[in-house]
Amino acid sequence: MEAVDKRSNAGLRELLQNHTFVGSVNQKYALVQHQTNLYIVNTRQISKELFYQLMLRNWDRERECFETFCRETANFYVMPRFEDSAADEGSEKSWKWITEHVVYPAAKACLKLPSEFADNSCILQIANLSDLYKVFERC
Repeated sequence: MEAVDKRSNAGLRELLQNHTFVGSVNQKYALVQHQTNLYIVNTRQISKELFYQLMLRNWDRERECFETFCRETANFYVMPRFEDSAADEGSEKSWKWITEHVVYPAAKACLKLPSEFADNSCILQIANLSDLYKVFERC
């Protein structure tokens, strides 16, 4: 758990704690708003890290075994990939509900994102409202 704290990014943690869920783009990406910025977030990466961190405990012995176990359990619980054409309406409603009402609230409550998530396209700023206002003022 110390390793998670050491590699966590305070800015990403603040973004995640204070975001507003906008909606799912598809099963892999969702839109969230933080302050005046809109972000596209890789839900699969977020949920994978969330489930990993939820499994962590302060195990002094057997550290390697439990770390591997936690990663594999996280891989098991991450939402499955469905082809858009293969997903029926019921399963689409199900994953959207899980994404909005389970994954993102849990991430908001306790997830500490690693710094590399700021650089690996896991969370990308796609709009800034103050910049958009400037554009539309010209029209």
